[in-house]
Amino acid sequence: MSKRALILGGTGLIGRAAARRLRAHGWTVDAPGREVDREDPAAIARALGDGADLLVDCLCYTAEHARTLLPLARAATSTVMISAKAVYVDDQGRHVNSPEPPRFPGPVTEDQPTMAPGSGDFQTREGYGANKVAAERTLLDSGLPITVLRPSKVHGVGNKRPLERYFVERVLARHPWWCWPAVARAPTTRPQRPTSPR
Repeated sequence: MSKRALILGGTGLIGRAAARRLRAHGWTVDAPGREVDREDPAAIARALGDGADLLVDCLCYTAEHARTLLPLARAATSTVMISAKAVYVDDQGRHVNSPEPPRFPGPVTEDQPTMAPGSGDFQTREGYGANKVAAERTLLDSGLPITVLRPSKVHGVGNKRPLERYFVERVLARHPWWCWPAVARAPTTRPQRPTSPR
């Protein structure tokens, strides 16, 4: 008998990629789109049905979203919340959506501090990361088997704003210099682009 996964936000870039990979490994995957309202706990519960081996939430932006996810997580063997790199702050409290870009001393690891949890409008630059932190903490403090993933630059098939093509074309043409956003200092510096749900 195959394992079952439910992916909330399964029609987005990350959700579709997860669904493809799981199906390739023999999973049964339900990846509802807009027909399941993320703001309606009963609709999400109906989508989960009798439970799942894996519950992936690509649409969990707030602590309230996390609270509506908790009863479903109890009916799943494992739950994954897709968060974002936008939660991390540098030594000055700057994050990727700050007016001034953060200056991380090296690669960002899980030990990097995060911003304080917040409950403002998650669709704003200032509210996005703070709400993600609040959602993460709500889920992780539950004691349930929950994994939080914090992707950064998401690329791939179906990306509505494919940024990687420019860079791939420059590599293939053997261009020695790169045009980075204003926050970069040298060709070896990774660009920092705003991270937000929209």
